Amino acid sequence: MKTYFHKNPFWNNEEKTEAMSILAIEDDNGNVENRQQLVPQLLNGQTNPLWTKLMEEVGPSIIDSNTEQRRKKKLKERNESALKRRQQDKSKRLEELFSLKLKAFEIKEVRECSDKKLTAKIRASKSETEMNAWISVVLLKSYENESKEEN
Repeated sequence: MKTYFHKNPFWNNEEKTEAMSILAIEDDNGNVENRQQLVPQLLNGQTNPLWTKLMEEVGPSIIDSNTEQRRKKKLKERNESALKRRQQDKSKRLEELFSLKLKAFEIKEVRECSDKKLTAKIRASKSETEMNAWISVVLLKSYENESKEEN
């Protein structure tokens, strides 16, 4: 049986007393089993033999390099994930606003409003509050027109 470490370990803590690695275990038939292996520097108060083997096969400078590359990769993934989430949230808000605008035109006074500037303002609204303000103007104008017609 032969064991060896892949060349991609990284530090598991800031103190650099633990490394995470892939340990390959090759049996006599040539079958290889890869498993993730936490390698602490000390085991039961003594130097861990796997630690010694890891430092000889890979070395701390490669582990430092791998750790930095991994940190950068994880940071990039977090940033991309956050950007994607913000874009999805923005898209969802726009869909909801569009739906509200459709509902606004179900209101008789809004649908029948002859002032194209006001209906354009409703359609161009960037927020629900802005849209509601323009709907209020349309309703107020409709109410004023009704009052004039009654007199």
